[in-house]
Amino acid sequence: MNDSQWNDLKTKEGDKSSIYLDSKGITSIASGLNLTVGSSLDAVLDVLGHTKESLGDIRRGILKHNLGKIFKKDWNKDSRKAEVNALLNTAANSVSKTNNKPSRTMDITREENRRLATEKVFDGSESGIITRIAAVGRTTNKKATEAFNKLTADQKHSIKDLKHHGGNGLIGPKLSAAIINDEPHNAAYEILFGSNHNDHDGDGKKDTR
Repeated sequence: MNDSQWNDLKTKEGDKSSIYLDSKGITSIASGLNLTVGSSLDAVLDVLGHTKESLGDIRRGILKHNLGKIFKKDWNKDSRKAEVNALLNTAANSVSKTNNKPSRTMDITREENRRLATEKVFDGSESGIITRIAAVGRTTNKKATEAFNKLTADQKHSIKDLKHHGGNGLIGPKLSAAIINDEPHNAAYEILFGSNHNDHDGDGKKDTR
């Protein structure tokens, strides 16, 4: 993710160091990282220092599991955040090293770490996107991978961004067909106008073909 792409994402999603509820009421952090999704939670824990290397596989797995249960509950900022921070504090105390202790709170104070977490999620989303393209486009994962790899870095980022904003459901039949059939112009159109969240002319309605 280059600087321009990161700045564009921040403009769309904001960039918050602490946990917040997004427009759909989903517990999130940084630039729209959904904390109820395992890959996002993994990335956040890593940049906070709660890695498998620092905690060990078992303790890290237990921490992730317990945090995941909290993030799926009805969110009350004060009480739920206290629960989250209590778990992180306990995990940090279990690390014997005095230097580079994991964070005791779920606050990503440095922008470079918020960006790093987001980049991890974007990079990790590629295999899921390819599987979705293959399923919707009724082809094999091998052919979907070959087609996806023909895209430019910017085109790949745009599709990852689409998934980040609306999930796999926004990668529909027309976009999948355009990618599989090597039709970059049609793919670009579907990314801009074929999803459920676009209103580029600001009239309050989804722009359509």
